[in-house]
Amino acid sequence: MRFQDLETAGSFMVMAATLIYLKSKLLLPAGPDDGAEALDEEGEILRQELAERLREYARIKAVGAWLALREAEQALLFGRTSSELPPPEDVPLEDLSVHLLQRALQRLIEEQKRQAPREIEPNPLSVLERMNEILALLRHTWSLLFSSVAGRERIRAEWVVTLLALLELVRLGQVRARQGEPFGEITIEKNALSVSEPARAAMPDDRGPDGEQANE
Repeated sequence: MRFQDLETAGSFMVMAATLIYLKSKLLLPAGPDDGAEALDEEGEILRQELAERLREYARIKAVGAWLALREAEQALLFGRTSSELPPPEDVPLEDLSVHLLQRALQRLIEEQKRQAPREIEPNPLSVLERMNEILALLRHTWSLLFSSVAGRERIRAEWVVTLLALLELVRLGQVRARQGEPFGEITIEKNALSVSEPARAAMPDDRGPDGEQANE
């Protein structure tokens, strides 16, 4: 065994001598004039010192094993090398003024503003009520646009009710709907023969025994 320095060699020699001494104390019988109590007390002190050193050695050995494991794991990882950032681009600000910057900032703030939450109507219109509303508008004109009936400020549920009302009026033959192109504006035209009559949606109670709608 080779030692790198004299201090390590000295510590090893002291530990070896202590072990030999303790071993001899346990194996050799004590004589009547050896002072057994004094030797036992000295041996107990040496035993405690040796046990403490062994526990410290075990802790250091465990930490060394953990560090060796971490070193092996880190050896399998490859970090990204740092790259130099491009130099900052010089932006000329000669033509800008404080007022232009203020207006640009104000425009950004206005774009970020959210619309106020809409209040939910407690009693939304029914399909039949919206049908009568469409017919009432057609009494004063020959045609109108679907967007003018639905409106931009209505909630989504009212858009659905308006569309269902229009489809029901078309099915009953009271109005006609035209669309010039896909996803284009829908034009609602009145039927002169039936627009003056109030709308009445077909219900299951209005049908006769043969499944046909009963005449009033």
